[in-house]
Amino acid sequence: MDKNNGKLMFFTHAMNLRLYVSLAVFLFSLFFGVQFVILANGDVINNYPYISPDGFDWYMEGAYFTKLLSGAILPELPVLRPPLFVFVTAIDYLAGGGGWVLAFFLCTTVFFTYYLSLKIIDSTYLGKIKSKNHWFIVPLAIGTTFYPLNFFKPYLLADSLAVALSLASVLLLVKYYTKEKFHFLVLSIIVSVLSGMTQTYGLIPYILSCSVGFLLHIQSNKSKAVIFIIAIFIVSVLFISLTSLWRWVLPHATTPHNFDLLKVSTDMLGFYISTWGYYFLPFILFFFFIRRIIMVWNISSFVKFSSLLVVLVSALLCFLYQWPDARFTYYFWPWFMILLFSSIHLETIKGVYLMPTLMLLLIVIVPSNYWAPTWQSVRFSILKNWVVDYFDASPIDRNINTCGNDCNEKNEFLNNSDPYVNSTIKIYNQIKGL
Repeated sequence: MDKNNGKLMFFTHAMNLRLYVSLAVFLFSLFFGVQFVILANGDVINNYPYISPDGFDWYMEGAYFTKLLSGAILPELPVLRPPLFVFVTAIDYLAGGGGWVLAFFLCTTVFFTYYLSLKIIDSTYLGKIKSKNHWFIVPLAIGTTFYPLNFFKPYLLADSLAVALSLASVLLLVKYYTKEKFHFLVLSIIVSVLSGMTQTYGLIPYILSCSVGFLLHIQSNKSKAVIFIIAIFIVSVLFISLTSLWRWVLPHATTPHNFDLLKVSTDMLGFYISTWGYYFLPFILFFFFIRRIIMVWNISSFVKFSSLLVVLVSALLCFLYQWPDARFTYYFWPWFMILLFSSIHLETIKGVYLMPTLMLLLIVIVPSNYWAPTWQSVRFSILKNWVVDYFDASPIDRNINTCGNDCNEKNEFLNNSDPYVNSTIKIYNQIKGL
């Protein structure tokens, strides 16, 4: 076989691998959404089992917003959430409350977290097709679907959407950085604002990436460097303006205090030793076992520099945020994979197979609580992990629709819930009665 034929065969194999893996992620996302609809069983609030206290609030505020637009007189909201995911729950409520709209958005974010991460990594290779450059496709697919750090995705929360939008905003910024077409910059600004209007931390990757763009051009191309600063300014002004407008339109007592729990302290050290020790174990073991690794690092690489900053800044904020919740680690999880998979070239076939093997192994090492994993609580189980639990779950009946005006006194679910959930459901029932 001559050299050219060998290259052609590998190119074909690499493209087929991408196709098959992408199809597998698409099917996982599709089944994820179908299961959401099945579990909602026609009424998300009453039947869907994966709703945290915040989740009830997100959905209630969507219903609240639809009634407010119709001119109804409503009580003040206890806590006002950011608008974009409220709009999603509002559309779902208007569509009958059966979860179809939510299922579409949640399953779409699963697939696009994989796809957008892949496209950002691809941009660092500039279209080169080499065996060393494709080892990450399977680990990336695992990392965005089955991997334990995705445990919260079945829950009715805005985080998955915010992270997917932040990835999209940076990918568009990467396209502007490489192609210098103005419409990519405009689109990146719009998507970044949407991400920030979903969760405030969604702005962090975009702002840090713009800062990197400024630093990389400040000496060689000052006019382009200034454009990145202008982008940060426009995003900030739009975000503040739209947030202020949202808070003015909807009557509320307070908003989430995103930065009140930030504290320069080592109090979270024990929690993150356990949490990061568990979720990043496959990567620790990978570097321990694989010696023949080439780290391709260049400070002038826009993607690598930006990803490194996002990981470091986000990890630091997680550490300083005085609330033990492993979900926060997911905020920089795709960026960690982007940084890792764009910077490592493997010299041995052993490494190609080892990474996905280690990641799959962690799936069956199951902690008693994914939100706060500890090594003391882990057990080996193939059939009892978050993925199996989700697809094996059944709808529940909270009897919220049948308990009448004295719901809080007679309803077993509400009797076992905290006051926050009770107040949320009370407002929701008032809204449904209008």
